[in-house]
Amino acid sequence: MLDINVRIANFKKRIEGELNHSYLHKYLSNPIIDEDKLLLLYTIFEEIEIEEHELEHYVLTTMLIQLALDTHDQVSTNTSLKPSSQLKNQLTVLAGDYFSGLYYYFLAQAGDLKMIQLLSEATKEVNEHKIRVYQSDITQVETLLESIEIIESSLIKKVIQFFQLPNWELFISKFLLLRRLINERELYLLEGHSIVVDAFCNISYPHSNKRNEHSELKSETILEKLDIQIKGVKDILLSLGSNNFIGNHLLEERMNQLVNYHSQLPMNKIAEEGS
Repeated sequence: MLDINVRIANFKKRIEGELNHSYLHKYLSNPIIDEDKLLLLYTIFEEIEIEEHELEHYVLTTMLIQLALDTHDQVSTNTSLKPSSQLKNQLTVLAGDYFSGLYYYFLAQAGDLKMIQLLSEATKEVNEHKIRVYQSDITQVETLLESIEIIESSLIKKVIQFFQLPNWELFISKFLLLRRLINERELYLLEGHSIVVDAFCNISYPHSNKRNEHSELKSETILEKLDIQIKGVKDILLSLGSNNFIGNHLLEERMNQLVNYHSQLPMNKIAEEGS
């Protein structure tokens, strides 16, 4: 049996091969394949007696719809773009639709109507909760975290449901939630804003009309609240023990990276943004 690193590397090449479209590549950068989700999918399939070609089929289709969702997130809502940027925007939409079309094509070829239904349900859930987060109409931290969790894990949880592997649900939900919270925290420190941290800010300061009023103090308070949530998710993951990655050194390493996360970035950038 091939080492899991080799298997994932090989499958990334397979996905990249399916995504090869010369016209799109001329204008757009290569899509980023979510290696964590690829790793999680491969890991859960290790519990199932399934042929290699079936495993690749389900991983490929799930990752294609994930790429479609991720690609559509890159579409700018700016209405005053230059013609070249407008073209890139239109092609980004086209690329997302292309990846989505490939996903339907592969599942339809296999006559896999049940999986089509489940992944379509997941796509609907993800898009509904993205709208909730992006429109900043959430008033409770718990509701925000629930939406982020659904956005990050809904697709894989539908695969889990399909193969009746409920023991994976909590681990995958919290693993991907923790990763997203950490990524959003780092983005906020680097750029002074992020979708999730901005949502935390709207919840904490619902009546604030001046976004940059006491910006540095606000940032410290928001990050403290975010860190409390990050610690809570870490504690849940640690309480689950290591049963989910026995013999899987790659997942164990990634898990340790997340639970041992400590930001090395200063808050200088945020202070500059607010000055």
